[in-house]
Amino acid sequence: MLDIKKFYDSSINVTSVSKIDKEIGKYRANKTQPIIEFNSILINTRKKSQSSNSIYDEISTMQFFKKELKTLSQQYKLSSNHFQIDSDGDPLLIQNETGEHYISPTHFEKGAYFSSPHFDHELNFSSERIPKIHIGKFTRFGQGSAVNVGADIYIGDCVWLAPGSTLLRQEHNAYGQPSIGSRTMAMTTQPPIHIADYAWIGRDAIVGWGARYIGKCSIVGARSFINKWVGDYSIVGDHSKILGYLPYKAYFMEYYSPSLKDVLQISDWEKIFEEWKNYYSKNIKT
Repeated sequence: MLDIKKFYDSSINVTSVSKIDKEIGKYRANKTQPIIEFNSILINTRKKSQSSNSIYDEISTMQFFKKELKTLSQQYKLSSNHFQIDSDGDPLLIQNETGEHYISPTHFEKGAYFSSPHFDHELNFSSERIPKIHIGKFTRFGQGSAVNVGADIYIGDCVWLAPGSTLLRQEHNAYGQPSIGSRTMAMTTQPPIHIADYAWIGRDAIVGWGARYIGKCSIVGARSFINKWVGDYSIVGDHSKILGYLPYKAYFMEYYSPSLKDVLQISDWEKIFEEWKNYYSKNIKT
């Protein structure tokens, strides 16, 4: 007779429950586990984001997120850099001959959110194992964009996650358990992600867990799925295919070290391109 139990994991116990809402409510009401408190912050922030009706609400939601994470950090005596969100600063008004536009401090547009993947699988996590979150200044989370916090998240200054884009930090192993079994995997064990300053994640793009770095001033094309490293000053499309590089931007950003206000006051990037070409022809030997 075949012995299927030889494949069992002795640490797993499977039982039937009659009232799942009661069972789930039981552990969600238990505030002694850091991962549950962390997840509650994410849920409450998402609710606020979904109810936003103005830019003031969107900025306020990010400030709420920052405050709640700071309280959690103090409660569990986490390091001062475990959660870092720079939501300070006043909105910037950009005016030119054709109109005007506002750049707001770091904020969630309506419906943008962070989520904790399958936190109920990780109830024994110590507070130190809660993922670290860093968000720089003047970063914009577009309408309905999502960040799946299954790993440490570092997002630099002036980053734009366009509407509908997703940072996915969880993995369901297609080569392991079948669908229903793969849902039971612990999720907060994925590689961290670092999104460098001025990166742009295009509309409806998905950044998979294998993409550990999105480079400075790089662009991930709209509706692309990427799962690999994205270099600085590059443009990538679906499946991380390199579409091009932007060396003149690299020249400008690295040589001049511009401030945000400097960047916003430039419209003629062709002029920068020409200066870069002259610099290249004079200083690079072929």
